[in-house]
Amino acid sequence: MLVVIPKLATTSSPFAIENGRDLVSWQEIADHLCVTVRAAQKWETERGLPVRRLPGKRSLVSANRIELDAWRNSQQPVPPPAAPSKWRSPAVLGSILLAAAVLAGYWFQKTRPGPPASFRVEQNVLIVLDSRGREAWRVNFPEPLSSAEYETRNNGGHPRFWTGDLDGDGHPEVLFAAVPPTTERSSLLICYSDRGVEKWRFHPGRRVSTATEPFADVFYISNFAVAPLGRNGAPMVLVTSEQIPYYPDQVALLSGTGALVGEYWHSGYLESMAVFGRKIYLAGVNNAYKAATLVVLDADRVSGASVEESAAYQLLGFPPAHETARLLFPRSCINRKFEQYNFVSSLTVSDESIIAAVAERRPPTLAQVWYRFDPGLQLLGLELHDGFRSLHADLRASHTLDHDLTPAEETAFKAVRTVRSEK
Repeated sequence: MLVVIPKLATTSSPFAIENGRDLVSWQEIADHLCVTVRAAQKWETERGLPVRRLPGKRSLVSANRIELDAWRNSQQPVPPPAAPSKWRSPAVLGSILLAAAVLAGYWFQKTRPGPPASFRVEQNVLIVLDSRGREAWRVNFPEPLSSAEYETRNNGGHPRFWTGDLDGDGHPEVLFAAVPPTTERSSLLICYSDRGVEKWRFHPGRRVSTATEPFADVFYISNFAVAPLGRNGAPMVLVTSEQIPYYPDQVALLSGTGALVGEYWHSGYLESMAVFGRKIYLAGVNNAYKAATLVVLDADRVSGASVEESAAYQLLGFPPAHETARLLFPRSCINRKFEQYNFVSSLTVSDESIIAAVAERRPPTLAQVWYRFDPGLQLLGLELHDGFRSLHADLRASHTLDHDLTPAEETAFKAVRTVRSEK
């Protein structure tokens, strides 16, 4: 029987195959390590990958599988290259920055104080607050302010603070009457921007005199108001200030930028004020007549000084005032007995009537006579306050007065006198 023995296969590789585990090319080594040929070659150079080379032929290599596995297990894991993050793209980064800006703006608007709305005074500091009571800004004065003045005088028609768009720039301004604690220095009316920057200030009064008496330049701002008295209804500031400690009174009309547009001087003081249309109503007392008075001015003719019958009370250096009207109120028997003069304590003006409350005794006694006029200043009626009637009865009972309150005495209150300064 013929037996055929198969021929053994031979290999062209110069390396002997050891137990079938050797790898004989860079591609086989790279495939075994699951990397690229370039990576395997780099690992040989930088990390000592165990390969064997044929002397003189650098491109021919071999490696043992067991040795490769042992080398791989001994290496620290190398993380794969990170893919570019989608968060780093210009579009995404731009969106993130925009969202952050919007959130920052919203936070800033929520935490930033709003426009000026109110105020308080702490010693020498004016603190301006927004509508939520948050501090908007503050101003330090070189000396303390009159704390009692701001506790009591900012009510009852005697403001010390006002805010609104005064000069038409679209932003609110603040007007503040700075009153010192001493009567040796004048009050000031100061205008601030909505951020607390001073825009202008008004120093009331100046040195004036009569033929017999000079007056120091120390004036107290008793009242101020903002009204549409300018061209096309532009806001203007009306300020009334009385000389300390006596008289006269200056009524100043200022533009929205603080310029003095007109001034009226009165021999007395005019603490109450009202504006209706183009008319300015001022009330208080006239020192020359020692009587309560009501003065009406035209907003376009605020000038001059009141003309008085007594030369001792006539202010010098002024032309006669352009008064629409000036009323003097009669004094009661109570007033003549206890006071130097009566005075208008409150004033209310509407399109139907003008109501003036004349005080016959100083506070805390409430003894008033209420007068009601039509817009043409014709007396429509009067009423004696219950406090006046009660005081009259008490004084009669104690024999301080020698008569009862009679209808004739009540009728005498109707004798309101009209005087004019303009010739």
